[in-house]
Amino acid sequence: MKYRTFVFLVLCAVLIISSCGENEPLSPGSKELTQSEQGAVLAKRSITEYTAIGDMQRVIEELNLEKGIENSLVSKVNNAQKSLEKGNDDAAINQLQAFINQIEAQRGKKISEETVDMLIAYANNVIAQIDDELNFDVNILFRNEIGVTIAASDGTTYIFGGMEFRDPNLIYAEEYWGEYPLYLPGRDALIDVNVMYNGPSEQADISIVTEVYKMNLDGSNGDPVKDPTTIYSTVTKDVTKIIDASFTLPIMPKGLNRFVVKLYHEGTLFTTKEGIFCPPGNLQ
Repeated sequence: MKYRTFVFLVLCAVLIISSCGENEPLSPGSKELTQSEQGAVLAKRSITEYTAIGDMQRVIEELNLEKGIENSLVSKVNNAQKSLEKGNDDAAINQLQAFINQIEAQRGKKISEETVDMLIAYANNVIAQIDDELNFDVNILFRNEIGVTIAASDGTTYIFGGMEFRDPNLIYAEEYWGEYPLYLPGRDALIDVNVMYNGPSEQADISIVTEVYKMNLDGSNGDPVKDPTTIYSTVTKDVTKIIDASFTLPIMPKGLNRFVVKLYHEGTLFTTKEGIFCPPGNLQ
């Protein structure tokens, strides 16, 4: 935290000292910016802008670094991005740490102090985002269900109020065979989204987006059951936050429904969870 505060103060000082002219194109005969000066120009941007790994290559290429160093840094960034796309967060963090180590080794040598501070702050912001993904635990709790729905090889069976009904035409993919909460159409489905946060800060602002879809027999999403709903909240470290995501079930959905929860932090999607419930479609 002390290091990031120091970097932030350095960037603020650069912003005050260098307050004009950085976006003007070079005119004929004018001096090309040195790598140090270019680093200072880029550092004038808000430190919070440096969070997207997809922009790192462009930022590096704007620094007028030696070609060999530039290529090596870009390669590490691209490898980290590929690791993230494959869901390998640990590998991505290691590759970004190697990126930081290479930059630090060139501090004041082939990379200026200003540029080193800016790039390290950028990489640390990306690493913090990756780490945070592992620090949000999301669970879905269905409440007030009136019965159960059983999806199996012989169809879908609804059990409630001492009665049992089976729809032999609703045979879902085998991975979705199981028992799910049952709600009657037109009534409220009480659903809690429980979020546990154990990240580096004491609190974190989040937004929860809930989506509900009719499930096709192959398990893919069908038509939406309702419009997406966004809920804003603040979670405290090591304290479970219970977020009410209840809604009134429309009259028309049939068969299994998928309830999707997407958790965003600072505009970035960190995790997605889903739960399955079912209204008795053949009883409508």
